[in-house]
Amino acid sequence: MENEDLQVRGLGSGINTHKNRLFFDAYACTIYENHDQIMQKLQLQFWGNFWYRTTGSTNGYQELWVLKKNPDAKHSIVRAYMGGNCGGIHLDCKGYETTKFVECIRRNYPDHKVTRADVSVDFEYPGAWEGISTLVKGYKDSHGITRRTFDGEENGVTVYLGSNKSPVSLRCYQKGKEQHGPDASPDWVRVELCVRPSNKEAKDAASKWHQEQFFGASSWSANLLQVLLSIPVERFKIGTVWRSADTQRARLALLRQYKTIIADWVVDLGGWEEFGSVVIESIEEAEAKRQEYA
Repeated sequence: MENEDLQVRGLGSGINTHKNRLFFDAYACTIYENHDQIMQKLQLQFWGNFWYRTTGSTNGYQELWVLKKNPDAKHSIVRAYMGGNCGGIHLDCKGYETTKFVECIRRNYPDHKVTRADVSVDFEYPGAWEGISTLVKGYKDSHGITRRTFDGEENGVTVYLGSNKSPVSLRCYQKGKEQHGPDASPDWVRVELCVRPSNKEAKDAASKWHQEQFFGASSWSANLLQVLLSIPVERFKIGTVWRSADTQRARLALLRQYKTIIADWVVDLGGWEEFGSVVIESIEEAEAKRQEYA
C-alpha cells in the first residue's frame, strides 16, 4: 500500500498528506550575505517563479520583493525585505512550500538567524476535533496560558493558546473545514505551534533545530508534543519578548510592593505550579463582580 506520508501536498488539494508527522508551515529568517545571490538561489529552488518588487514593506526596510509565478498571482512563495538601516535581507515563507524553502536556506546559508518558525502536525480520525481541541483547551487551566476561541462558521473553529506577542503560541483548528475541497475530511485537524526566538543565541540555535525541538520552547508545548505524538523534547529558553521601559518599570514596582503577598499566596497553594491559573480565575471573578455592581 502506498504510504500517504510520502505524497507531495498539492496547492489547494484538500487532501491531508501530513498525517501524524511534524512539518514546517512557516519560516522567517534574516541573512547577512549578498542579497542578489540569495534571491537567485531561491529562484532556482522554485523554478518557474520570478521576483517582483511591490509596496508595503515594514519594520524599517525600504524594499519588498515577492517571489511568484506572475505579477497578478495571489499566492507568493517568498517575501524578501531589504534596504534601510536594518542590514541583511529578511525572508519569510508560509504554507505548502515552506519545507523546500527551509531546505534551501539551511543548505546554502547555515548561519541565518531565525525570527519565526511554525511547526504543524495534522490528525485525521473520527472524533479528532472533539478530542484534540478539548486537550488543547485544558492547558489554559493546567499551565495558566491565555486562551481564546474563534468560530469561523463555515471555515471551522480555531482554539488559540498564548497571545500573538508571546514567544510561544499555538492554534488548533478544523483544517478540513477550512479547505472546502470535495476531498477534505471534516475530521482533519491541524495543531500549529508558532515560536519566535527573541535573543541572538536562540535565533542562531533555531537555524539547526529539527521540527520537534521547537516544542521545547515552553514546558506546556513540550508536554503537548509528548501527549500527542509520544516525542520527548528537551526544554530550552528562547528569550523574552521586548517590552517598553515603562512596562518593565511598572512590573518591577508591582513585584516590589506585593512580593510578600505573592509569596504567601504561593505557599498557601503549595507551590508555583497552580499560581498562574488561580490568578487568572481571581481576575475573572473580580471583573465579574465589578460588572455586577457597575
